[in-house]
Amino acid sequence: FSLIALVGATAAIKIRSSKSDGPSSGGPPSCEDIGEHILKKCDSSENSKISWKEAVVCGAPKDFKGEFLKVAGKDAEVDMGEFVKVCEAHMKDASSLAQKGGSDGSY
Repeated sequence: FSLIALVGATAAIKIRSSKSDGPSSGGPPSCEDIGEHILKKCDSSENSKISWKEAVVCGAPKDFKGEFLKVAGKDAEVDMGEFVKVCEAHMKDASSLAQKGGSDGSY
């Protein structure tokens, strides 16, 4: 999955819910919540995009570079729209798999 690099960065910075900085609802964080958190923690250039260099500094494993760049596109940076599109597709796939009763070994 091309979201792996972004999720890796998210996991590395350990999103934690709190009343002041948590998800917008009481459930799990939305793709928008995750993306906003990544930008807040990792966008050192403050251009509303994450470069591969920023992702690595923020904890993304170096072997995820290819997947990251696939999501990033021509400018080699991931913006909120790119992140949300891939995140929502991944969440939909994960939800479908869970409804089928678990992993079929395709991951």
